[in-house]
Amino acid sequence: MTRVASSCKGGVLSISKALNVASVIDFKKTGAQDHIVVLGLGKTVADLQPQFDEIQKCPGRGLHCYRPAPAGSGFDFLVAFFYPKLGDHVCGSAHCALAVYWSKKLGKNDFVAYAASPRGGY
Repeated sequence: MTRVASSCKGGVLSISKALNVASVIDFKKTGAQDHIVVLGLGKTVADLQPQFDEIQKCPGRGLHCYRPAPAGSGFDFLVAFFYPKLGDHVCGSAHCALAVYWSKKLGKNDFVAYAASPRGGY
């Protein structure tokens, strides 16, 4: 993964606007040209109200949005995927991009994540 501060027509500010959030902690591009967005602790990924027209302006398939899970939740991180170009908002293959990122951040190799979508899951 590589750091990309301006690949989404305005970078982090555009991402904040597209997701209606104030706190973006990290923003990276995956090998598949998707974007990983790590959110602060303010708004949960389940509460995001994405502006799909703004997300469609970004290169790649879509956005992977994550935040660290709350203490005691039993999860390492919470995820939400927004792929308006593909018409779906859940992407299991996106978890492949997470192993390297979260391994470095959390110092471990096994994770439990919660997919915050209408279908839900972990």
